[in-house]
Amino acid sequence: MVRMQVNLPPDLDPDLRERLVAEEREYSQGLQREGRIAAIWRVSGQFANYCLFDVADHERAARLRLRAADVRLHLDAG
Repeated sequence: MVRMQVNLPPDLDPDLRERLVAEEREYSQGLQREGRIAAIWRVSGQFANYCLFDVADHERAARLRLRAADVRLHLDAG
């Protein structure tokens, strides 16, 4: 299980923010369709969630997390 917290700066350009949020949604939904995210729980009042990944090993889960961090500017995955 991985907790992900998105911390976008308050002065981020609104168009960039919208694009980043859309990319995150598309990426996450793709992982859900592929069955790589077995379950997801949103954290109320935060731009955060807990994800249960269904992957073969820790290395694959780490690659998914690194991909997420690489694509989006302000994602903390722990």
